[in-house]
Amino acid sequence: MPVPCGWNHQRRLSFLVMVLCFSRRMVLEFTLAETLEHFLAGQQNAFAQWGGTPKKWIVDNLKSAVLSHPAGQPAVYNPITWTLPRIMVANCGLQRAGRP
Repeated sequence: MPVPCGWNHQRRLSFLVMVLCFSRRMVLEFTLAETLEHFLAGQQNAFAQWGGTPKKWIVDNLKSAVLSHPAGQPAVYNPITWTLPRIMVANCGLQRAGRP
C-alpha cells in the first residue's frame, strides 16, 4: 500500500496482523519492509502486548515463515521464525491453517 512520504514521494507500507483465535485479540503493526527482522520484531511486540505466547500457531503462507509449500506436500517452515516463540514458551507447537 503506497503512502505519501514527503513532497511527491511514496513509500510502500506493509503491516503484520496477529490474532488470537479464541479471544480474537488482535495486534496490528505497520512496517516499512517485509523482512524477517520486521516479522520477528512484530511477533515480539505482540507477545509483549498479550503477556505471553499461545501454545499453538496457525500461520498463513507468509514468506518470512514459510520457505516453500509444494502442491500436495507439507510446508517447509523457516526455523529462525519459530526460534522466538520457542524461547518464550518451551511448549510451543505449529499448527497448519485450516486444521483444528
